[in-house]
Amino acid sequence: MEKPLFIDNKPPENQGLNFEYLRSEGVKYIQQLCGAFWTDYNEHDPGVTILEVLCYALTDLSYRVDFDIQDHLYNSSKADQSFLRPSQILPSNALTINDYRRLVFDSILDVKNVWFIPVESEESSLRGLYKIVVNVDDQIKEEDRRQQVLHNVLEVYARNRNICEDVAEIKLLEYIYISIHADVEIDGTRDLESILAEIFFRVDEYLCPQIRIYSLEELLEQDYSLNEIFNGPLLKNGFIKTEDLLPKQNKILISEITKIMMQVRGVTSVKNLYLKIGEDTYHNQVDIDENKLPKLLTEFEGKSRNYTIQFSKGSVNYTLVDRQIVRRKLNELQSANRRIYRLTEEAIEVSKGKDLKIDEYYSIQNHFPVTYGIGSYGLPQSPSPQRRAQAKQLKGFLLLFEQILANYLSQLAHVKDILSIKSDVEQTYFHQNLYAVPDVSPLLANRPYEFIRDALFGAFHIPLEYRQGLSRLVQAQDNFINRRSRFLDYLLAIHGETFVQYSLSQFNYYFNEEEFERHLVRDKTRLLQFLPYINHNRAKASDYFNDSLSTENVAGMEAKLCVLLGLGMVNGKYTEQMIYEEHSLIGHFKGYGLKLLDEYASQTDSQLWEKAYSLHQSTIDPDQIDKSFDYIDLADVSSDTFTSEQKQDLLQKTLPFQSKMLTTDFLRKGIILHHYRIGAAKDGSSFQVVFNSGEEQEWMYIGQFETQDEATTGVLSLIDFLKELNISSEGLHLVEHILLRPEAQEKKFGFYVLDELGTPFLSTVSTYTFSQRKMMVEAFREHITTYANYSVEGRSDGDFEIHMKFPVPAWNEPLTMVSMKAYESVQEIHEKMERLYNFLSDKDDIIPFEDKLSLYVQYTKDTPQVPEDFYSYRISILLPDWTARFHNPEFKAIAEETIFNNQPANVSSRCFWLNTEDMKTFEKYYYRWNSAGIRSTANKTQLDKLNNDLTQLLLNLINKQ
Repeated sequence: MEKPLFIDNKPPENQGLNFEYLRSEGVKYIQQLCGAFWTDYNEHDPGVTILEVLCYALTDLSYRVDFDIQDHLYNSSKADQSFLRPSQILPSNALTINDYRRLVFDSILDVKNVWFIPVESEESSLRGLYKIVVNVDDQIKEEDRRQQVLHNVLEVYARNRNICEDVAEIKLLEYIYISIHADVEIDGTRDLESILAEIFFRVDEYLCPQIRIYSLEELLEQDYSLNEIFNGPLLKNGFIKTEDLLPKQNKILISEITKIMMQVRGVTSVKNLYLKIGEDTYHNQVDIDENKLPKLLTEFEGKSRNYTIQFSKGSVNYTLVDRQIVRRKLNELQSANRRIYRLTEEAIEVSKGKDLKIDEYYSIQNHFPVTYGIGSYGLPQSPSPQRRAQAKQLKGFLLLFEQILANYLSQLAHVKDILSIKSDVEQTYFHQNLYAVPDVSPLLANRPYEFIRDALFGAFHIPLEYRQGLSRLVQAQDNFINRRSRFLDYLLAIHGETFVQYSLSQFNYYFNEEEFERHLVRDKTRLLQFLPYINHNRAKASDYFNDSLSTENVAGMEAKLCVLLGLGMVNGKYTEQMIYEEHSLIGHFKGYGLKLLDEYASQTDSQLWEKAYSLHQSTIDPDQIDKSFDYIDLADVSSDTFTSEQKQDLLQKTLPFQSKMLTTDFLRKGIILHHYRIGAAKDGSSFQVVFNSGEEQEWMYIGQFETQDEATTGVLSLIDFLKELNISSEGLHLVEHILLRPEAQEKKFGFYVLDELGTPFLSTVSTYTFSQRKMMVEAFREHITTYANYSVEGRSDGDFEIHMKFPVPAWNEPLTMVSMKAYESVQEIHEKMERLYNFLSDKDDIIPFEDKLSLYVQYTKDTPQVPEDFYSYRISILLPDWTARFHNPEFKAIAEETIFNNQPANVSSRCFWLNTEDMKTFEKYYYRWNSAGIRSTANKTQLDKLNNDLTQLLLNLINKQ
C-alpha cells in the first residue's frame, strides 16, 4: 500500500556531520563498484583509511556550511553588503495623512502641530487635494516668520507628496482662549498647586495635543517591532507613534473634561463645570471651527487673583493658591512630555557576523598516518625511488579529491559575492589552488604553451599550466549569464519583485544575443540596486518647487518603469548613480545637427531627403547592385584598426550627416546590417554603400569611401550611431492632471445639463468660482421643474437654440444656460426642448439629480471646456513611437501592461505614443510649464495659459484615441 505523502515539520538531520553514516555509505558504494575485487573493509586497509579521511573532510565541510547565515554573508566593506539595513528597506515615502504630519513636524522646528484635512466634495469636486492647518510655536510672533513657516510646510509637502495629490489651501491656526470654571472637591492627600497644575496640563493636552518624539531604544523597550517602528517615512530626529497623532478636535465635550479632571489624583468630585470663551459660557459642548484651535487659559482671569477653579474639602473652601508654584509645576509637566532637543538616531546595522575565513583549506594529506609519507613530515630519511614514486602516486590520486574539497570551500566563501547586488560580479563558480598541500609543486603541470582542446570546453583552450589551466577550466564550466540571472531572480523574489523584461526579451533591436543577455543581467542588478529608492518612493510624485528635471526629482512610478522597461541609458550604458534623468526625447537630434522627419513631414523636407539618398548623384546602376554589391560579413571585419576619431570622420561621410536629415523609417531600419551592401565604383577608385530594407523600397545611396575597410567601418559606425539615437529617444514623460487645475477661488468653473442620452446639452454661459458654482447648482435644482424657465431663442445666423434662464436671489444676475447645439428646424428644437424638460423634471422616469449634471472647467471664453473628472487621480504618460523598439505594437501592449501593473491603485493612466511633431509640440509646452513653476503664483496669467495649452493638448490626444 502506498504511504501518504506529508511534509515533516522537523528539519531533517544533517547527515553530513555524521561520520559513521558517511563511512557506511562509502563502503556501500565501494561494494557496488568493485565488490568482486575488494573484499577487505577492515580499518587497517589503506582504501578504508582513504575513505575515512575523506569522510572526515566531508564532516568539516558540513560543519562550515552550518555556520549562521550572517557569517556566510559577512563582508568587511559596508558598501558591498548583500542585504539592506532596516532603515533602508522598511521605510516608505509618506502614504497617509499621519505620515505627512510626521514629516512636517520632524522637518520644521517651529511647528508645534499640523493637520492635513482632505478637501471634501462640498469644497471642491476635485479629489486628491488637502487643506493644511498649522499650529506654529507660540514664541513666533512676527507675521513674516509665521508666513515663512507656511512656505516651509509647503516645501516639505511638495518634496514628499503622493502622485496626483496636492494642497488646495494652507492656513495658520488661530487660538480660541478657553477658561475652566468648576468647583472641585479634593481628598487632601496632595497640595493644591500640584492638583491644579495637573488639571491644567491634562485638559490642555486634550484641547491642544502635543506631538512627542521617541528614541529607537524607547520603542524597542516598549516591544515595538522593527516593522512597526520603521512603518512610514524615515524621520531625521527620532520616531513618532501613530496613536500620538490625534485628529483635530471639531468640538469640546464638557463631559470629557469632567472625566479628565476626575482622573487627577487627589480629586474626589467635579461640580458646576462650564467653559468660558470671552463673555460666552458653555455647559454642554463647544464647537470648534476648522481654522481655530482651543487653548486653555492657565493664568488669572482679568484682575482677579483667584483661579476660576475653586477647591474645597468638606465644608472648607481653599482660596489661597501660590501661582508661582502652579506655574513651575505646570512647566515641569510640560517639559517632561516634550523634547527640548530633537533626537538623532544611529542607523540599525545588519548583523555583522564573523569573518570565518571559510576558504582556508587544510590538506587531507596531513591527516594520514605518518608512515604514508604524504603529510607535512614527508617520507622517512633515504627512501627508495619506488617508495618516492608510490608516495607521489598516492598524492596525485588524492589531489583530485582535494581540488573538489578546496573548490567547495571557495564556493562557500563567495556566497556573499554570488548573492551580491554589485554590478561587477563576473563569475558564479569559484576555485582555489592547492598550494596548501605538502610538497605539491612537482605534481602540478607547468607547460603554458600546450593546450587541451576538447569540444566539451567549446572555444576555451585550456593551457597545461596548473594556475592558468584551472582558472580557464572553471570559467569554461561557468554558464555565468544564466546562473547570475537566476541568482538575481532569487534576490528579487526575496523583495517580492519579478522582472518583466522576460516578456520584453523578444524585442531586442540594439544588441547581439550575448550582449542582450548581459543587458538583462545589468537591468536586474540595476533594479536591485535601486530597489530601496523605488520601493520607498513607489507612490511619490516629483517636487514642483524644484524646477530641475533631474534624477532626484523623478516620480517613483516613473523611476520604476524606466528600470523595468530598460530606459535611462547614456551612450548605450547605465551609470551607477542614476535611475533615470528626465530629458528631451527629441532634442538630441538637434544636438547632432540632424532634422528628424516622419510621415507627417513637410513636402519640401521630404523632397530634400529623397534627393539626398537618390542614386542619381552617384555612378551606381541600380540594375547592377545585386550583381556587384556584397553584403557585409562581420567575420571579415576588423574595425579595431580605426581610432574613434577616424570612425567619427567616416560617420560624417554617411547620408544623415551629408543631408543633415534623418527619417524615422531609416532610424528604425538602418540598425540592421544586412540592409546594407558595399560595392566598388565603376572606375575602381572608391567603394560605395547602398541601403534597402527590402520592403519594396528603392535603393538608397549612403556614402562613398576610399577603401572597403573604410566603407565597412563607416557602415558599422552608422549602425552604432543609429542605435544610440534610438536608445536616447526611448523615455517617457509623466504629467499629473491635478497640477493643471485652476484654483477654487478662480472664476473658471461651470456645469453642463445632460439630456436623456447622457450627452451634455445645456451649458452655463458664465463661469464661476467653485463656491459660486455650488450656489448656482442648488438654484438650478430648485428651478429645474419650472417650464417657464425654458425657451427657444433665435440666433443671428437664423438658427435656433434652447435657453434656460431664472433668477438667483443671492446673485446679481440670472443664471443663463444655452444649448451647445443649434437647430435649423423650429419643430425639431421644440420637440427637443419638450424631451429635455420631461427628462429633467422626472415626467417619464425618476433620475437622480446628480446624474443630470456634468461639471467642467474653462480657462477663458475662447478656450474649450474641460470635463472636471479630467483632473482627479489622472496621469498621462507620453512616449515616442519612432524608435525601433517603441514602434512595435506588441512591445507597446506589454509596456502599457507594465505601466498599468505598477501605477498606484487609485490612479488611472493613459499612454500616448507620439510622432515627432506631436512630441515637439508637447515638449515645448511641457518644459515651459515646468520652467514657470507649475503651482507658482508669481506669474499667474502666464501659468494659466500654459496650464490650458497643456490641458488642451492632452484632451486632443485623448480624443484621437
